[in-house]
Amino acid sequence: MKARLVLFFCLGVICANNYAQVCFEPVKSISRQVKGDVVEKGDFNNDGKIDLIIGNSTKNGNFFYDIYFLTGNASGGFDTVYNVKSSDKPTKILFGDFNNDKNQDIAIGFVRPKSNWDDYGIIVYWGFGNGIFDSVTTEVGTSIYRIDFCTADFNHDGAIDLAIAYLTPRNIKLFYGSKDSSFINKVTISSPIFRNLSTINCTDLNSDGWSDLVIGNGAQKGVLVDGNDSLSVLIFNKLDSSFYPAENSWCKGRNQGIYFGDFDGDHNVDILSTNYFEAGTGNSVILWGKGGARFEVADNLLSTSYINATVGDFNRDGMDDVAFIKDTIITQNQLWVVTGTIDRKMGMEQSIQISNGNIFSADLNTDSLRDIFTLSSTLNLLFNCSTTGFNEIDSQLKVKYYPNPCHSFLNIESEVDSKINYVEIYDLSGRFLEKYHFLTLGELQINMPVASGVYFLRCKSENNRVTNFKVMRD
Repeated sequence: MKARLVLFFCLGVICANNYAQVCFEPVKSISRQVKGDVVEKGDFNNDGKIDLIIGNSTKNGNFFYDIYFLTGNASGGFDTVYNVKSSDKPTKILFGDFNNDKNQDIAIGFVRPKSNWDDYGIIVYWGFGNGIFDSVTTEVGTSIYRIDFCTADFNHDGAIDLAIAYLTPRNIKLFYGSKDSSFINKVTISSPIFRNLSTINCTDLNSDGWSDLVIGNGAQKGVLVDGNDSLSVLIFNKLDSSFYPAENSWCKGRNQGIYFGDFDGDHNVDILSTNYFEAGTGNSVILWGKGGARFEVADNLLSTSYINATVGDFNRDGMDDVAFIKDTIITQNQLWVVTGTIDRKMGMEQSIQISNGNIFSADLNTDSLRDIFTLSSTLNLLFNCSTTGFNEIDSQLKVKYYPNPCHSFLNIESEVDSKINYVEIYDLSGRFLEKYHFLTLGELQINMPVASGVYFLRCKSENNRVTNFKVMRD
């Protein structure tokens, strides 16, 4: 173990505090010909490896914007397949099977410059499942006002839907995907508490199996304390694809991003709200899930400037962590990891110096460890070499799972002396999909997602033993 501490970049204070150790191998820079700042990860050629789609919001020499398609390879790296040029500036990219044909499509948010104003909207590229996308695209939700969007199957019909937040007229529209590759706007959500809708994200907040919405409500001068305060708005699904009235929770600063995780290991979804103030300063606030629709607002998690964040269990202790790039005068462009803890204090540890850019995470080399990659002028890979901070034999939950590949159901059988507390399902990009709660010995059965593909499952027992494994859904 001492040799590993010499060879790799580890977060040294963790062991002294009895936290599970976080370790990353030295940075590997690849794909210098690929430049961009908008990234989505998934499996668009159905080979079981992470692929990337990268958008560059800066025009190239030909006055077009580049979108790169990179396929994952066996070493955990990427090969550039091709790139397309667009007159629209990409702002966000998300995967989703919007027509329920079992192939990954992509939704690209765009800004379309015009002489007097800009158009904002989403273009959907329909995937064939072999790495190629249809030349015929679909434009959705176009507006002259800025938008943000998220994706989920809000009505449980098997087709992924789009939820779009509009800066003006301050509402949210749901566009439901369908088998005929079209979108239908059936739901518009308005609320008197909507002020300046800056960000939107979606997940199952209250473990009822239906996706809910979280909105970053921007900032408005002179409204609350310090004149710089905003709201994170929670909107819960009624289980019939309609939604309850919006509820708010206070967060200081202009909301820049919304992330989800279980940072204290209590099996409830927590919400990380990253916020920005003036002159490059910011903070991050966690809304701690307390079960159901109840959340508790924490004190500031960070009070320094950040650039971008990603969430994952980097040290395999059953609690999610936050990795981000921090840019201050003292520590310029440092990769930091904030580790989740049972006591909710969160331990912050500095890692390594890295180039500026956006940060993302996924299991790139299929070793069940969540790796980090950053993107600026180059694509940088940091492979995870962490171990748990506990005895590996004692902490590893032993399970049997079958059949693999499976169809609709997967059977999971735990070891004799361990009751499985919960099972979580993630897609290949690391996005949380479903959580099943149990407290039973022996065999249990879970429903697998409708779409074919590779999924990661994480099981945790009542005595905090954890295991991760990969399942193919045919």
